[in-house]
Amino acid sequence: MPSRPLGYCTTPGCSARANGKCAACLARVRAASDQVRGSAAQRGYGSAHRARFRPAVLARDPVCVLCRVAPSTVADHWPRSRRELVAAGDDPNDPVYGRGLCDPCHRSHTATAQPGGWAAARGRGVGIAGAQGAETDRGVFRVRAQIGDPPSPAGGRDSK
Repeated sequence: MPSRPLGYCTTPGCSARANGKCAACLARVRAASDQVRGSAAQRGYGSAHRARFRPAVLARDPVCVLCRVAPSTVADHWPRSRRELVAAGDDPNDPVYGRGLCDPCHRSHTATAQPGGWAAARGRGVGIAGAQGAETDRGVFRVRAQIGDPPSPAGGRDSK
């Protein structure tokens, strides 16, 4: 199947041929974002995180705690975020404060729970309620049905 013909870079003033942003403009945008955000090590995800937190959480939770189907690939801070743990004086690298998630569940939870971006635009900004998910999380209803949990309360997708 033929690919879409190249257009022009979407960055104002750039005349490079690309679909979307050209490689040079994309690299500039990412570099600027990283400068504002800080590196992973600057945000606290350094050697202690890689050596202690992540391996322990993934060993304890080999299967995603939300969907209970896919293997865990992400060690997520939960029920409090890394920022909240640091602010409270707790050790954010203690595996007690983590759970294992698959990448799709982690992306969904992050988009729903973290302030700014998608969550703020939709008036959300609160986390998924517990490891079984919130009533608005359709994937959780499918999982509940698969594992034999009772249907959700009235108003949920599974109620009649």
